[in-house]
Amino acid sequence: MALGKKPLEGRPLARRALAKMRPRERDAVSSARMTGPRDGFSKIRREHIEQAFREMEREGIGARGGSYFVKLGGKELPAKRVLRAAYKLANGDDIPASTFSGGTFTAKILEALGVEVVVRSSGG
Repeated sequence: MALGKKPLEGRPLARRALAKMRPRERDAVSSARMTGPRDGFSKIRREHIEQAFREMEREGIGARGGSYFVKLGGKELPAKRVLRAAYKLANGDDIPASTFSGGTFTAKILEALGVEVVVRSSGG
């Protein structure tokens, strides 16, 4: 047997405890084990996006990036960088850039929050 903890369902006492729980409680226990950094996107609000955008502007972060840009107040910044900064504001932790796509995944999150996303060719 590998070192470390067994899954909750694998422990005899835990199985009995799970069996006694209401379905909602059981679901909460299961979903708590499945959380990861990508779950933090649901905590992001438009205010986080706007604050991240303003902070990036103040820091002088330019519009160099991929093909997707957030457009606020006539200015554009790379969408993935803005989303990562907003993630940190909403969750208190950084999220590695490799954890999510900067393309349509990022655009869908931003557009769902009412943020304008501009798509440009990578060349400029």
